[in-house]
Formats: sequence, C-alpha cells, structure tokens
Amino acid sequence: MESGNVALRCYTRQANPQKSMWQGRPHTPPLRHSRVLVFDTETTIDAYQNFKIGFFRIYQEECFQHQGLFYDPSMLDRAERTILESYAKRAGIELYELNEFIEEVFYPEVYVLHTLCIGYNLAFDISRIAQNAGKSRGRNQGGFTFTLSEDRFKPPIVIKQLGAANSFKFQSTARPEETQKKAEKKNRRRFHFPGYFLDVQRLAEILLQETHISLERAAKKLHTNTQKIRGIEHGKVTEEYITYLIFDVITTFEVYSHLLKELGHYQIQAPLTKIYSSASLGKAALKQL
Repeated sequence: MESGNVALRCYTRQANPQKSMWQGRPHTPPLRHSRVLVFDTETTIDAYQNFKIGFFRIYQEECFQHQGLFYDPSMLDRAERTILESYAKRAGIELYELNEFIEEVFYPEVYVLHTLCIGYNLAFDISRIAQNAGKSRGRNQGGFTFTLSEDRFKPPIVIKQLGAANSFKFQSTARPEETQKKAEKKNRRRFHFPGYFLDVQRLAEILLQETHISLERAAKKLHTNTQKIRGIEHGKVTEEYITYLIFDVITTFEVYSHLLKELGHYQIQAPLTKIYSSASLGKAALKQL
C-alpha cells in the first residue's frame, strides 16, 4: 500500500500569552451591537482625494435616530457651499463642519457610548477625515495611525492590514513610558477601550464569497430596498451628488442588516468586529463544537 502526501491546515493558540499593561481584564466585544454609526465620504477626484463632504446616520436597534451632513469648508467653493446649505435646510438635515462632526458626533458615539462604527471600505473613509497620518510604532508596527482630533483625550485610530482585511482600534492616549510608570506606581493594570469598527465590504466578501465586491453588487445580491445611484458626476457638489452620498450610507446600512441575517443562519457565535476571514468563522465554530 503506497503512502500519499497529507496536507493539514490548523491554527495554534499561545499557551501563556504575554499580558499587555492595557489588558487588566480580557476585553470581549459583543456578538451584536444595538447602536450603529454609519458614514461615508466624498472626495476630490485628483490624486490627493481630499475630503469634501460626508453623511452619517445613527441607528438604535435598527431604528433611525439621527443623521447629518458634514463638510470641509476649505475644500468647497462658495457655490458648492450654498448648494449644500440649501439642501440640508430643505431636507431638515443637520449640517456640521468636519471638526464639529468629529468632536460632537464621532467621538461621543464611537469612543464614549461604544457605538459600532461601520462603513463600506471603512479604512478609506477614516483616512479621509483624519488630520494627520503616520506609520505606527511599537506593538502597532506595520500599521498606520490616523489622528482625527487635537484633543489628547480623543485617541487616534490605528489601522493595520491582516491578510485581506484591516483591523481597527483606538490607540492608547498616553505614551508607553508614562503608562508604564503609572502602572508600576499603582501596581495594577489599566483598561483601554479599543473601539468597535466594522468594514461592511469585508463582511460582504466573506459571506457572499466574492472578492472586492462593490456596494452596488452587494446591494443587488442581497435585494436591499435602497440601491446605489448610478451615473453621477463625481468631484463637484451638486444636489444630485449629495443625494448619491445619502443613498450610499442608507444602502450600506441595509447591506449590513442583511449580512447580519445571513450570518444568523449559521448560528456561529463570533463577534462582528473579529471576523476577518472565513477562517475566523471556522475558528469560532470549532470553539463552539
């Protein structure tokens, strides 16, 4: 009897993982989130892709609660700003400048209330609203750090590539040497909230088994009530362009809701923010077994 080659794919877990000074107690994200902030941005069409306008919606238990348009005053000319202000007033949508959105909406929701932040290609949208960006250091080496606020109590966001997916987390607000001294002085470990972030595009790729799936195609495959608008001229703020942006946000949330139902069929107890690939679901299923 001839012997053949056997291929085995497996994963290992470290027996005694090294604890970080920020891990006083294990942080276990919830399986599902009752409160969600979804946003999208539109940019210039040149190589810089600078942020121009954005739109967000907040949902509580899938019920719409609040929405708003936000913009960068330095990137809009007088005519574009007039169109945006007129549209917001007529539609009854609150209008924010970019820094107001970050300080009054984004951090109070995502960092203080622990609201799940979602978007379609979320890494791009976060990078567009950031004030500064740079390569991460220390244990975040290999990623990029995006600073959204000048307030030192509002931590930057670290985005790091994990295979085909991205991981997102709030960076600690203190420098490592300061944190170490405080931890040694108090002789206790501190807890750091990493935030809850989800790239809906990556979840769609996993559950719909299609790489680089667009929002338009995901919405069609899932038969969402709202579909992406086509044939819009990009780069210039018009009423049609604002409507296009709003529809993108609503479509993203509906795709997210349909994907949750699809995931529910499998009854796999995997936190949404920890699903990076099909293997993530496999590990969670194996743990349940």
